This record gives sequence, structure tokens and C-alpha cells, in this order.
Amino acid sequence: MISVIVFYLFFTGLILTILSSVVQKQIYGKPLRMVAKAAKQVAEGDFSIRLSPIRKDGRKDEIEVLIEDFNTMARELQSTEILKNDFISNVSHELKSPLSVIQSYSMALKDPELDALRREEYASTVIRATQTLSRMISNILKLNKLENQEVRPVKGAYPIGEQLRRCALGYMSQWEEKEIDFTIDVEDIMLCSDADLLEIVWNNLISNAVKFTPKGGRIFLCSR
Repeated sequence: MISVIVFYLFFTGLILTILSSVVQKQIYGKPLRMVAKAAKQVAEGDFSIRLSPIRKDGRKDEIEVLIEDFNTMARELQSTEILKNDFISNVSHELKSPLSVIQSYSMALKDPELDALRREEYASTVIRATQTLSRMISNILKLNKLENQEVRPVKGAYPIGEQLRRCALGYMSQWEEKEIDFTIDVEDIMLCSDADLLEIVWNNLISNAVKFTPKGGRIFLCSR
């Protein structure tokens, strides 16, 4: 009798274990395969993939939390990808302007009939364009270091009016080309901040102002 009871309990336990395994496979197997398939799509560069909740009662078990975390990851990756593409597009566009100026004026300087006054003017334009290009590359490197927390703001007193005028004049060739009426009205006051990092801000603002102001438009640069 004892042997029969032991065998019965063992057989019952085995059946329950098998049933439990089958049920868990049905409950978790399909969702996990779905997440694995979606993860493969993300690995291949498709960041638009999103998974719908499995449960309809609004409760969150381990699978639902996994799906929610996966969707959050996919959204963040998609956002980062969009920002990266926009950044590359913007940088490529911005670098074209000074490079175009350098190329065109350098070719003009090869003209043997060019008079001395015009030659000096063209050379100055090339120098300004190279300075603009150098500043852009420097700012990109600074932003990358700031992004990776390799650089910390270092405050110091400096005249902000002078900095704003210098930044604005760096885009003079561009606003003159678009015949923009550029008015500079800045106060010569001392500011306590990181001059290098704020220069990136001013250059970004002025660059966008020149870029999006229509030909013959007006730009006001004021500080108070």
C-alpha cells in the first residue's frame, strides 16, 4: 500500500511538473519569441519596432515589464538615431559654406591679371573662411567632449560684448552674400562664465539666424 501511494504521488508530481512546463511554455514562450524577433530587428537597425502588451487587464507581470522596457529602449535608440542623422546633415551643410568660399576665392587668386587690392581682399576672405572652418571643427570637438563629460565648464570673467561682435563678424561673408541688414547693438559688460562653451551657443544662434533669414532680411543682435 505504501509503495502504491509513493508511486501515485511520484506519478502525480511528474504529471503536474509536465503540465506546469507546458503551461509556462504557452504563457511565456510566444511572448519571448516575439521579443527576440523584435530585438533582432533593432539589431539590424530598425528602431521603429514597438511591441503591444499581451495582457488585456492592464496588469503588469514580468513579460509586460519586459515589453515596456523594450519599447522604451527602442524609442531612445530611434531618438538618438534621428539626432545623429540631423547632426551629420547640419554639420555637412555648415562645413560646405566656408569650404566653398575657400575654393572659389583660391581659384580667383590664380588669375594673373588680378590687381593687388583685389588680391588682398580675396586673400582676407580666404583667411576668414579658414578661421570659420577651424572654429566650427573646434566647437564640434568641444561638444563631443562635453557630451562624454570629458570637459567641465570653467568660469572666468570676460567682456561678452567683444565676444558677441567677434562671433557675428565670423559670419559676415554669409550675411553679406544674402544681403542681410545685420545690426549689432551689444553692451560691453563683464560676464562670469565659460567663454569657450558660451561661444558655441552664440555661434549656433547666429548661424541659424543667418541660415533662416531670407535674402534681404534683417537680423538684430542685442545684449542688455
